[in-house]
Amino acid sequence: SDAFGIQSGLNVNNLSITAGGAVTDLGDVDIDGTLTVSAASQTVNLDGSGNDITGGVTLTGAAVTLEDSTATAIAGITATGALSVTSGGAITQSGAIDADLTASFTAGANAITLTNASNDFSGAVSLSNSGSNDVSLTDANALDLGTVGVGQNLAITASGAITDSGVVTVAGTTSFDNSGGSDAAIDLGSSSTYT
Repeated sequence: SDAFGIQSGLNVNNLSITAGGAVTDLGDVDIDGTLTVSAASQTVNLDGSGNDITGGVTLTGAAVTLEDSTATAIAGITATGALSVTSGGAITQSGAIDADLTASFTAGANAITLTNASNDFSGAVSLSNSGSNDVSLTDANALDLGTVGVGQNLAITASGAITDSGVVTVAGTTSFDNSGGSDAAIDLGSSSTYT
């Protein structure tokens, strides 16, 4: 049940942590390979602004926060609390994301590509990037968009209703597709800006 602190300045190839308490970074860490953190029902807070994680990231926890100064490859995330991912490069995934509350993804002037068909976002999903970079998101069920700012094109695929509880601003084109599921409603607020 002990909390686990990752030493500031740690530089290893692969890192795997299983903890019964909260897991935090005590400063910036440099992981040359994969990172796996399993802390079910506990906070996982890896918010060092200089974190550099090269390989796939697998995280399990309650509230989960990840900052990565370079491109971020999500191998799988399970968050029963709020999820926040901030990247200095593109955000991609090879495994599914299961987020029970809100989820946010920020990638600066880089693309966000989260198109795993098994993704399950239960709360509002916020997305932010800039420049000529697209954002693509897939949800296996209904999807609610939170605050969304997209530098180029936005593509949303869901198997249930698509709504926007937040303001969505898209500089390029926008596409919504839920034809593969229940053909539920697509209900978008008038305060959002789509092109």
